[in-house]
Amino acid sequence: MSQFGKVIYASAEQGDCNDMKQAWKRNGLLDMRNVYLGVEVDFSGLLEEVQKRGKRKLIILDSIDYINLTKEQYQELHTIAKRYMMVFTSWSSGSSPKTQSAKDIEYMCNGKIRVEHYVAFGKMRSGGNVPYVIYEARAKQKHSFVNR
Repeated sequence: MSQFGKVIYASAEQGDCNDMKQAWKRNGLLDMRNVYLGVEVDFSGLLEEVQKRGKRKLIILDSIDYINLTKEQYQELHTIAKRYMMVFTSWSSGSSPKTQSAKDIEYMCNGKIRVEHYVAFGKMRSGGNVPYVIYEARAKQKHSFVNR
């Protein structure tokens, strides 16, 4: 993930728990010098990191709901970090974001990706909305289109 530049990974929900460390290790992310892992981050802490860390290219926020990010805070972050790519995770209810704030933010984003049973379903304004199979063996158990 840091091959494209410096990254802020705000992991308020998962923190630096053992599961997170194992996932990073499994995916070869532990040795990345360009990644700042922020744990126990609230909105003001995230803004502070964005402003002091300089030329970051990517912000990952886990999750909108855990830090109670509001529509107005998202707009403020978007204004400050216009040139950043931002990835947010959100709690869901069915195939939609669970909270009204997350729904509002979803409408303001260029792309949305919903992951269901090991398949990522993209919904982008620019098109290219083809499902991406993350783990074929498990996806075949739930999605008939994977078996074609």
